[in-house]
Amino acid sequence: MNPANQKLEKEITDRKQAEEALREREEFFRHLVEGVRDYAIFMLDPEGRIASWNAGAQRIKGYRAEEIIGQHFSRFYPPEDVASGKPEQELKTTVAEGRYEEEGWRVRKDGTWFWANVVITPVRDETGQLRGFAKVTRDITERRWAEEALRRANDRLKETNAELESFTYTISHDLRAPLRAMQGFADALQEDYADRLDPTGRDYTRRIAAAARRMDTLIQDLLSYSRLSRADLQLETVALASVTEEARAQLEADLRNRKAQVTVDEPLPAVKGHAATLVQIVANLMANAIKFVAPEVTPQVKIWAQEQKGWVRLCVKDNGIGIAPEHRERIFRVFERLHGADVYPGTGIGLAIVRKGMERMGGRAGVESEVGQGSQFWIELPKAEER
Repeated sequence: MNPANQKLEKEITDRKQAEEALREREEFFRHLVEGVRDYAIFMLDPEGRIASWNAGAQRIKGYRAEEIIGQHFSRFYPPEDVASGKPEQELKTTVAEGRYEEEGWRVRKDGTWFWANVVITPVRDETGQLRGFAKVTRDITERRWAEEALRRANDRLKETNAELESFTYTISHDLRAPLRAMQGFADALQEDYADRLDPTGRDYTRRIAAAARRMDTLIQDLLSYSRLSRADLQLETVALASVTEEARAQLEADLRNRKAQVTVDEPLPAVKGHAATLVQIVANLMANAIKFVAPEVTPQVKIWAQEQKGWVRLCVKDNGIGIAPEHRERIFRVFERLHGADVYPGTGIGLAIVRKGMERMGGRAGVESEVGQGSQFWIELPKAEER
C-alpha cells in the first residue's frame, strides 16, 4: 500500500474513532440527563415543541414521555400566560439574549400549580443555525412557601415592634411623669415642711422619695434593655481604650463617693462592636465592681485585655463579695438579684443588659468568681482588623 493510501486509511480510522467516541459521550450524557429526578431537563425544537423528556420532567410535571413529546411547551403555563403569548416571548428573548431565566407559576398534568425556577438556553449547530432550546425547570414551591412564611413573620414582627415602640413611649413619658411628680412633692415636703413633720412623717416622706427614684431607675433600665433588644447595631472598629475612658467618666461621681481605685492596664486593642453599647456594658460592669463590695472595704477595680485567636477579652476584676458557682449564670437574667435592694441597691437588669448587648454584637460575656474572693467579669468580641 502506497503512502497516500495509508494516510487516507488512517484518517478514515481516526474519524471513525472520533465519531464513536462522540456517540459514546452523547449516549452517556443522554443517560445521565434522563436519570436526573430533581430537575426537569428537556429539549424543544425551534417552534417550542417538546423533543425529549427526562425522569425529572415526568416527576415534576406529571407527563410520561410518550404523551408529551411533540406537544408545545406552553401547556405547562397558566392560561393567562398562554393568552398573553408569554411562552413564545420567552423563546424570542432566549434567542436575542442567549439565555432566559425566571421564577413563576407552572401547571402540572393534574392541574395543580407549582412555583418553578426556569432556565432556557438556545442550542445551535456548528454553523450557528438555531436547532432548538434546552430547558431546565426546578420545583421550588417549598422554598416559596418558606419565603412567604418568613415575609409574613417579618410583617408580624414589624407590627409587634411598632406596638412595642408605642408601649415604650407610653412608659417613658406617661408612666415616669407621675413618678417624677411623686418624687418632687416628697422632696418639697422634706425641704419646706420638715420642721412641721414629726420623725415618723419625715421617715415616710424620705421613703416615698426613695421608692419613686427606685421605680424611675427601674423603668429606665427596662427601656434600655428593650431598646437594646430591638436596635439595629451597626458594627464598626471601636477602641476599647476610649470605651473604658468614657465609661469611667460616666461613673466619676460614684467612683469619687466610694473612693474607688480603678487601674487600667494599657494598651487596650480595638474590636468590632457598637461603641455606645460597649460604653453602656463597661459602665455596668464597673458600677457592679464598686457596688458589691463589703461596706468597710475600699473598692479596687482592675481592667485589662487579652487577645487569643482573633478574639479580644476585656476583663473587669473587683475585690467584692464574690458569687457562688450556682448563681453565675442566674445573675445575667432580667430581675435576678442575689441580695435585697436595701443591702446592695440596683434593679437586677444591669447584667442582663451586658449579656444582651454582647449577644447583639456577636460576642460573649461571663464571670469567674468565688464567694469572698471577688469577681472577674469578662466580655469577648472579634478583634478589629489592623489598617
